[in-house]
Amino acid sequence: MAALCGQVSGRVQGVGFRRFVQLRAEQLGVHGWVRNCSDGSVAFHLEGEGSALQAMLVVLHQGPPGSRVLRLTQTPAGEQGYCGFSILADS
Repeated sequence: MAALCGQVSGRVQGVGFRRFVQLRAEQLGVHGWVRNCSDGSVAFHLEGEGSALQAMLVVLHQGPPGSRVLRLTQTPAGEQGYCGFSILADS
């Protein structure tokens, strides 16, 4: 297991981005969370197998129809032991 955290910037709020990420994470068996940030970006924390995390980075970069990802930053993170994938309240 590995963990990543980061942010996605661009047109990523108001387009179903968080729900899109949640559905794909559940399909890939990735745990963690996603939430809107006050600066208009979306933050995330992902935990799972390396190949699943790489697939999630593609998902985050692609986004749902109507979104436009301009920047994706990611860094390794410590595992928190999340069970499932949540959409958290805006920060």
